[in-house]
Order: sequence, then C-alpha cells, then structure tokens
Amino acid sequence: MTKLVIIGLGAAGFAAALSARKVDRSIDITIIDSKDYDLMHPCGLPFAIDGEVKLEELKHKINSEAMKLKLINKSKVTDIDTKDKTLTYQKGNQENTLTYDKLIIATGSSPIKPKIEGIEDNDNLFTIHTPEDVRKLITTTKKIKKANIIGAGAIGLETAIALNNKDVEVTITEALSSILPKSLDKDISEIIENSLKEKKIKLNLNKKIDKINKDEITILATGVSSNKNLAEKANIKLGKFGIKVNEKLETSVKDVYAVGDCIETINLITKKPWPSLIASSAYKQGTIAGANAAGSSQSYSGTLTTFATVLDKIEIASTGLNSHFAKKEGFDIISAKAKSKSKPEWFPNNKEITLKIIVDKKTKKILGAQAVGDKAAEKINLISAAISSNQTIQDLSNVELAYCPAVSQTYDIITMVADLILRRL
Repeated sequence: MTKLVIIGLGAAGFAAALSARKVDRSIDITIIDSKDYDLMHPCGLPFAIDGEVKLEELKHKINSEAMKLKLINKSKVTDIDTKDKTLTYQKGNQENTLTYDKLIIATGSSPIKPKIEGIEDNDNLFTIHTPEDVRKLITTTKKIKKANIIGAGAIGLETAIALNNKDVEVTITEALSSILPKSLDKDISEIIENSLKEKKIKLNLNKKIDKINKDEITILATGVSSNKNLAEKANIKLGKFGIKVNEKLETSVKDVYAVGDCIETINLITKKPWPSLIASSAYKQGTIAGANAAGSSQSYSGTLTTFATVLDKIEIASTGLNSHFAKKEGFDIISAKAKSKSKPEWFPNNKEITLKIIVDKKTKKILGAQAVGDKAAEKINLISAAISSNQTIQDLSNVELAYCPAVSQTYDIITMVADLILRRL
C-alpha cells in the first residue's frame, strides 16, 4: 500500500487528497497541518470584515474519517529526509517522525512584511491572512476609525471597501502608479480609482511609506512570498518564485511533489517561470499532483493568472498579460477597448461593462484581457479559454455566443472588441 503524506491543508493540499483517493482507493493518506481547524478559505477574509460573510463560515471540516485519511493538525513539519523518505514534525512539545512513499508539499505562502519604521511591536498592524487576523482587526475598528492600507492589490482594495463600509476613514498607498498594477492597465484601473474616490477612499499612488503611525490601523497588503524554506532545507531545487517543479508537478527529488502558492510555475503565454498565487490554480495543481502521486500521469501546463474580484459591487477580472508585462516580454502589441451595456438598451436592469483585449501584432494571438462591470468574470473566463486554446483574435471573433435579451446583447462586447482589433490590424 502506497503511503502518501501531504504537508499543508489548503486548497491545493485538500485537492491532492481528494484526487489521490479517486485514483487509488487503497492509498494511505496522511495530512500534516499547522492550523487547529481543517480547511479555511482565505480569499473570503476581506469580505468578513464588514460582515458580508461570517468569519466562522470560512472554516470547514473536511470529514477526514469519511475520506479515510489521517489528519495531524496543530503540527509543524521541521525536516524532510528525502533519502530515507522520512519527515519530522513538532506537535506541542513532542517531536515525531513519519515515513512516506510519496510526498506532496503544499505549504502555501506568507505575507511580505517590508522594512518600515514602526512595523515592529505595533498592536495596530495587521495582515489579512488568517481568521484570527480579521477577528482582531474587527475589534480594533470599534475604537480606531482611521486606517492606512499599504498596497493596492486585490486584498488591499477589498479590505479598503470593507473598512469603508464600517465607517473607517481609509487611505491606500501604492508604490506603483495605479491600482491592481499586475493585472490591469492604467486606463482600466482608473475606472475603479474613480469609484474609490467617490466613496471618499484616499489614494496615494506612486508613493512609498517610510514610517507607520502606531496610533492608526495599518494593514500590510504588500503581497505574499512562497513558503519554500522546508524544501530548501531538504535540498530541493528552488526557482525565483518558489519550489521548482516539472509538468508532473514533481520537484527535483523523485516522489516529492509540490503545489499551490509555494511553487514556481510557468506562464502559459511566455513559457517562462511565473509565481503561482491563484486559488483555482492551486486546486488544479493539487488535483494533478495527487493523481500522479497515486500512480497516474497527468500534466500541468501553466497559468494565465486569471483573476477576479468585486469592489463595491463592481466586478473586475483579468487574464494573461497586461500591456506592461506584454511589452516587457518583447511583444509588439495592439489593443482595443469598448464600453457597452450587458443587455440591450431597452431591457430593464441594464448595467455597463468595459472590456479591453491585448493582441500580439505578429501572430494575432491573444495575450490578455481585462474587464470591469457587469459579468466581467464571465467574459474574462471565455477569453482565458481562448488563450489556453491558442486562438487568434480572428478565432475569437468567429466564436458563436448565445443571445437572449435577458442575458446578453446580439453583438456581444467580446465580439465587438475583437472586431475593433481586426480592423486596426
């Protein structure tokens, strides 16, 4: 009987256990995790700040007994011996060892804490990483009504909206020139920036924080870094962004796999190393690695970092490369943008959507897309599928899309923007 050990119970680790069990009903599965609860959905944390979701509902039991797996929680793996196929973990004051035939590392990521004056010994400093972080923040907002958020990525912006809804005066400081800079172009991000300003949320773009005021709430939303130290200690090869894996999600050491935020993956467009920081990607990676550890032979092709968020009921989504990254990779790009209603003008409850598509002039291949407004994620998901299928902008224009006035336009915005690019080409 194969003994599979999974380090970490997040989206990737959970998916790996499910997948391994489906492939091999008799496989012996053990999960070692540091939390005192089972599964948690970190992407929901900002939405618990203002009560849109209940904090406790983000925690789930995985019913390990019914899944026929052993869960060792409140434990930390300290060493992996890849030669003897053993690992050491600490549970309370006790040190334990465990043997494995196959190992999956799913250790996730941790918030980056930049070196800023005032960051140490600060009771009003927070990250949005665990339910405990959020619970303490909610309590603090009852007595302090001013908050500074460092970083204008998804977590920073979602947190800003939630705090604003709790009547907290919010300022966002971002070192780059726009919000969501890794996902959106400036002309798209400005739509969101205007909405934030309307809500009296202050934006300080192109600025860095030198010192933190300890009398105000400060939230670090400056990104995360791979939890790769355990792998490094075991002499498993690392890349720029995390643990190096092949298409089977196996590391440089045979029978040791790695998945989720802790790995370095491949960008589907550039075929170059890329960080893996999307929950849906982590789940897919876990599914593939779990199957492979149980005897299958599946491959993971890479990521487009397809992303979505909702800010003040405005949907935002993107996939692939934005203009900055596309140019940085040497592509000669052409793009087009359009704003439309998601339904015919005469149909009730009509809402706006703005869509931008970026294309490589030479190959006519789609490089990326961004959308803001009604059904933004739906449009971006379709374009993500087109990029994954290696489609050209002409192929996208030719796609037959469903029409009903209650749900869509006869001339869908995807086709509209694709045709705009074709005319420019």
